Amino acid sequence: MKKLLLTLLICASSISFAQEGREGGRIDAMRIAFITERLELTPAEAEKFWPVYNAYRSREKEIRKSKYMTVRGINNANLTEKEAATALAEIEKGETDLHENRRGFISKLKQIIPALKILKLKKAEDDFNRQLLKRYRNNKD
Repeated sequence: MKKLLLTLLICASSISFAQEGREGGRIDAMRIAFITERLELTPAEAEKFWPVYNAYRSREKEIRKSKYMTVRGINNANLTEKEAATALAEIEKGETDLHENRRGFISKLKQIIPALKILKLKKAEDDFNRQLLKRYRNNKD
């Protein structure tokens, strides 16, 4: 069982490395290992979980990037009220899309893993992000 999880982890890691830069791939590999350990996924669960999780994260990144580009493109000095309203609507749509993406993800997860593991996932994601931020702060000093 551990051998299968390790194989899945290696496959997911190599996909992450291929898709992103070196640092982003390393962070994704650490995230995969962290979540796998915290959720204690069975091989059958892991096989179904990771494609759904990766699709969710990919969509989330797209939405956040779009939102970021909207905010970044705002030039407050020369912005008309109409342009401001349009930008605000795009930002609100991004927030709604993020929420709907998360809801759809949880809905799919309910068919793959028990509710307790879904709650553990949220906690694991939060813990991982805190740990990553702490590590970044310590390396920056």
